[in-house]
Amino acid sequence: MKKRKSLFFRFLLIGLLVTFVPFMAIRLISEWAGPWSGSNPAISEVQIRRIGEAVKVYTTRKGSRPGNLNAMVTASMLSQDDLYDEHRKKRPVVELYSGVEISPPDVIYFPALRASDPADCVLLCTLLLREKGGKFHVIYNDGRYAALTPRELIKALNRTYEHIGKVLATESEVRR
Repeated sequence: MKKRKSLFFRFLLIGLLVTFVPFMAIRLISEWAGPWSGSNPAISEVQIRRIGEAVKVYTTRKGSRPGNLNAMVTASMLSQDDLYDEHRKKRPVVELYSGVEISPPDVIYFPALRASDPADCVLLCTLLLREKGGKFHVIYNDGRYAALTPRELIKALNRTYEHIGKVLATESEVRR
């Protein structure tokens, strides 16, 4: 009798774990990733074009590209709001004097690229899609805007990473 009870409770525990754990995992993942029915934090086409133009202006005024996007906020060429999705309920905080970000902008920036690098390298791109089936906003090194599918973005980012890697490898060989 005692063996049957312990066997019953083992199966009951296993049954609960089999149904409860996947349910909780799905719930946690959906909360972390955000629902596709709403919008994910992603900057708009207007915002990324504005950031691209600010990079050009900064480069013209200072003679080199900014080391990070907050340098343009500090130089009053951009508003901090330009770097984040306008639908965010809580804005990330950035210490303007040091440029330390508590939360990174909703855009990827490649400060290692120079104006003389290939035009098809990605200078700026969005991190997330606003809605399922949408496209990523991209500013190429020559200032062109494009809306890319995830597959196209991966190819463009691979070209960018390969170029940066080659330049860094060449520069390290020259320093020896």
